[in-house]
Amino acid sequence: MRSAVQSDAGEILTLQRAAFVDEARRDNDFHLPALTQTLRDLEQELQSSTAHVAILGARIVGAVRTRQVEDTLYINRLTVAPDWQGRGVGTALMGAAEREATAKRASLFVRNYGEHSVSDFYSRLGYVPADPGGSAQHAELVRLVKDLTR
Repeated sequence: MRSAVQSDAGEILTLQRAAFVDEARRDNDFHLPALTQTLRDLEQELQSSTAHVAILGARIVGAVRTRQVEDTLYINRLTVAPDWQGRGVGTALMGAAEREATAKRASLFVRNYGEHSVSDFYSRLGYVPADPGGSAQHAELVRLVKDLTR
């Protein structure tokens, strides 16, 4: 695990596309921002955010990008190589991002897929819906938050 550098951008973009293509197939929507982001856009994003990568040998197998604004850490595009999903890479990346932050809370968005939601992963990490009783239950995107002061 280490901080990402500009020269990682191409490999992170390739990883991102590989990781998000299953979601695109499931939604029949290949215009997801994770799939349409350009290398130039990602390079610019890496200049204005913090990113961590998980390395296996010489290969990046996971990445996460964050941006802290005041007391909130915004987490974006947790990405794990399809052949490494379910092996703790995502958990390790989230832990690294949270430990490095000086924020009081973390916030992220996930797509709502009902009972088999990716939000189950985040729930195990202590994330809860920002509006547990509201209309976000049926929205396409659900905002999850975590108190980082504990």
